Amino acid sequence: MLIMGIDLILAIGWMAVLGSTLTALPQLLKTHRTKSSDDLSLGMILIAIASQFAWFIYGWGVKDIPLMVSAITPFFMYGYLLYLYRKYEKVNTNENY
Repeated sequence: MLIMGIDLILAIGWMAVLGSTLTALPQLLKTHRTKSSDDLSLGMILIAIASQFAWFIYGWGVKDIPLMVSAITPFFMYGYLLYLYRKYEKVNTNENY
């Protein structure tokens, strides 16, 4: 379905890419800014990483570029969040002793 020369379904797909790409950003920025991982769930981070990786592989298999982009970007963001979790977990634990 074309509207003003733009494929509506493709445009919706790219809007979904933007939305799913930004899902981890607020938590990532908060963790980076506060240097605290107290409120993070390790299980949630690991499930999100596995899920995004699976979506990327599926998107690759069906050759769906918007799906691949919407999966790989949060994959790296959650990977960085995992890094911050581990980094600040040690800092926060040491402060309590």
